[in-house]
Amino acid sequence: MIAFDPSLMEATGNPYLGLRPFRPEHANLYFGREEQVAEMLGCLERGRFLALVGESGVGKSSLVAAGLFPELMRGAVGARYRKWTTVRFQPGLRPMHGLAAAVSRAAGNAEGAAALESSLFLSSLGLTQEIRRLGWCQHSNVLLFCDQFE
Repeated sequence: MIAFDPSLMEATGNPYLGLRPFRPEHANLYFGREEQVAEMLGCLERGRFLALVGESGVGKSSLVAAGLFPELMRGAVGARYRKWTTVRFQPGLRPMHGLAAAVSRAAGNAEGAAALESSLFLSSLGLTQEIRRLGWCQHSNVLLFCDQFE
């Protein structure tokens, strides 16, 4: 058995990640999907919702993380959309719990997850109220990335 040491990749500059997903810090190594990234950006310019659908294992998560996220941070959707607060979560068996935990972590208040989860169940505006309470909308745009939704 051979153990893989991920730090070796960074140390040698090897651009091949193998089967590991790309992350935002790998944007300089991610190419060939510019057309799909442009299409996603166009969807976000026209509306506030984007659903990326495809079979498991085709690279949806990498497309968002190393393709879309870096372009958003560069202001590809316009000057007023330059600053983003991104919340990435996996719904798992308890989607509201996963969402509440991710928002709370992003806000630096992991202990607040239980209260937010209750709020999500009590009101259809629970998430909106929490985002407003955190003041995220005043300083940035908010991108919720629900990964592994299948």
